[in-house]
Amino acid sequence: MTRKSVFSFSDYKTYLRYLEEVKFLKGFRTRIAEASNCQNAFVSQVLNGDVNFKLEQALKISSFLKLNADEQQFFLWMVEFKRAGTTELKKYFSQLMDSLRQKNLQVKDRANAPQILSAEAQTKYYSSWLYSSLHIGVMIPTLDTVSSLARALNVSEKRVEDAVNFLIENNLVERHGNRLKSGRAQIHLENDSPDIHKLHTNWRVEAIKSLDSKKKNDLHYSGVSSLSRSDAVKIRAMFLDVLEGYFRTVEKSPEETLYVVNLDFFTLINNDD
Repeated sequence: MTRKSVFSFSDYKTYLRYLEEVKFLKGFRTRIAEASNCQNAFVSQVLNGDVNFKLEQALKISSFLKLNADEQQFFLWMVEFKRAGTTELKKYFSQLMDSLRQKNLQVKDRANAPQILSAEAQTKYYSSWLYSSLHIGVMIPTLDTVSSLARALNVSEKRVEDAVNFLIENNLVERHGNRLKSGRAQIHLENDSPDIHKLHTNWRVEAIKSLDSKKKNDLHYSGVSSLSRSDAVKIRAMFLDVLEGYFRTVEKSPEETLYVVNLDFFTLINNDD
């Protein structure tokens, strides 16, 4: 089970109860009490009632949870929000939390993948779905030759050969005799990259094509929902938690097949950022 990020929450008590429920640590409340130098009964009063931790206690708890600097700050602001005695002060801390949440809810931070291509090579790499498919596809033992890749992807061997040569030139694929091997496994685009539009367009076009194949393991969903802006932020965080789990799972998964993931969650309202 993928553990949710602290940024997925707006209430520190809900966050702590969540950690307790997913069995983050055995004897969770006792450990929280020890970390914050208070009694077990007080921890229960906080998590089950209207009592709140002091900031000094919250800081010790955040250290115990091994939160990084931004996560720790966010946790403390959740406590400040809960302790705030006026609507104006609550709004102040809510805005601080939203700002820090948005800063940390970037896919590149979850993917942990460096950008390694020159601007020219990057533009070519993202000009077609084929380059990344070959780059990752060669990791699969049964797809480590030009001919096997061409058959699997239903592309001519000439086109595959040309694309593979480009990948080799940029250290993304290595050639060992007639066998191919992946070089650098991951690259990632910034959200403001001029190539980001092409990347998303390429894979969404391929997703549309896959609708006609009707393969039993494919999953497609489209829908429109009306919801609050605060819940929209929470759902975005949920999706990023799922992606974080996806990255970790794929990193440890044996190379046997190729799948594409497209995730879209966006507003239909103009000027609703």
